[in-house]
Amino acid sequence: MNRSANQRHPTNNAPKKSASSKLSAFKFAQKNLPKSQGSMAQEIAEHDKRRAYQNQIHRTYKAGDVYSPRDLTGVEQKKWKLGRKTAQSDAFDTLGINPINEYKNFTMMSEFMTEMGRIRHSRDSGLRPVNQRKIAKAIRRAIGLGLMPSVHKHPLVLKKKPNV
Repeated sequence: MNRSANQRHPTNNAPKKSASSKLSAFKFAQKNLPKSQGSMAQEIAEHDKRRAYQNQIHRTYKAGDVYSPRDLTGVEQKKWKLGRKTAQSDAFDTLGINPINEYKNFTMMSEFMTEMGRIRHSRDSGLRPVNQRKIAKAIRRAIGLGLMPSVHKHPLVLKKKPNV
């Protein structure tokens, strides 16, 4: 079925939206749709309002979730927007190494310890939680076997200070 140019649907004549010239759907509908389709223009406007509000909500709620009105405030939404960003993969995953099996490699283990012999936090080491637990177990195993000092870095791993 061929239509002539004057019988085309009004939405087919819509201008292409670019970054510089974006018309809201409501203005476009008011301008191009006949008066009988005014309810459609209102629906489009309501849809735009809903979408704009949904873009502000960063937490996804599922059926049955319980939340308080405080959870919908801007402060709480900002927490969900920023969220906890953990690494999806780390060096051990990339190289295919199991950290528990590396307990004898004190140079590798010392990278995940502080100068005072404490295990670095996952935000400092950049490891996934699974590998963080494994590296912690390997460090505790190496200290228990006496392969690593528990209170300072190994002398071979210490950085030399430049002579002034």
